Amino acid sequence: MQQEEEERLGIQHNVLNKAFDGRLVFPPLTRMKKVLDCGYGTASWAAEVADQFPDSEVIGVDISPHMRPDETPENFWPQLDDLNQPFTFRPNTFDLIHSQLVAGGINKTRWPTYLRDMVRLVLLNDGPSGVLVLIRVLLTCISSQGIVANGYRFRVLKPGGWLQMVELYYNCQSDNGSITEGHALRQWSAKYLQSLDDVKDLRAPMRLQPMMSAAGLVNLEHRVISLPLCGWSNNPRDREIGELNRENIRRLLSSLALYPFTQRQGMTIEAFQAMITQARAEAADPSLKAYFPLWVPAHSNFRPDSLTGTSYVCIGRKPGG
Repeated sequence: MQQEEEERLGIQHNVLNKAFDGRLVFPPLTRMKKVLDCGYGTASWAAEVADQFPDSEVIGVDISPHMRPDETPENFWPQLDDLNQPFTFRPNTFDLIHSQLVAGGINKTRWPTYLRDMVRLVLLNDGPSGVLVLIRVLLTCISSQGIVANGYRFRVLKPGGWLQMVELYYNCQSDNGSITEGHALRQWSAKYLQSLDDVKDLRAPMRLQPMMSAAGLVNLEHRVISLPLCGWSNNPRDREIGELNRENIRRLLSSLALYPFTQRQGMTIEAFQAMITQARAEAADPSLKAYFPLWVPAHSNFRPDSLTGTSYVCIGRKPGG
């Protein structure tokens, strides 16, 4: 089971790499001294960043370090840590903090403090506080001058450092409206969101924009984009992403849902397998045009016609530096 999940995460990493045109770091950084990867998993992102920036120190934290490969770059330093606990790093440490697909692991009550821990706010007593805010959503990078609300500034990042967040919202929709409540994919989504609702906030990706605003970023808007579950798109690039994503989705439908459906919702193994079999068939059916939607925070200058995919990537820069 562990090996299968490691393989799936590797496929998922390749899907995101394709969606992001191979770009791992979205901020305009040519040199980084220290990078923090929150929930590094199989260390795919962290290891590739460590390779691309050999002079940097990439620190990865995860509560389950057993998926880390045996061979990683010498400048990658994994640490055992729980993202649901406050960070213990010294202030002004990192040039970049990366947090990707952690909604299923962050406790429901932790989200506000998780974000504040990464962009720890300390009140400035006087003086202006300028910040360059850059929002990166998939292939579009927009920058604009902004300010930190109410004179706050970020603490955990170095002055001039960046926060990069990537999340998915697992609520299956259809590009042509053909998926109904009677489809297993829609039932899977509803059951998955409900099964963990008392402990996890799987809808947090939709609320990242107001949480970022509360953290001090301004001039933020949001858009809705989509990531195909199979190769149904007429756009060649999107179709290739969907074809690559097909195997990830086939495995994800089972791996994400097995525990919450059977242990928390009391579903029998037979009923679970029947739902997963049907959901997999629907996800692979191009005529249904299935995708996972996401409400995407974006800057007011954001151009929706330049977007493809559902992965939400948002980055903000700490003032100074």
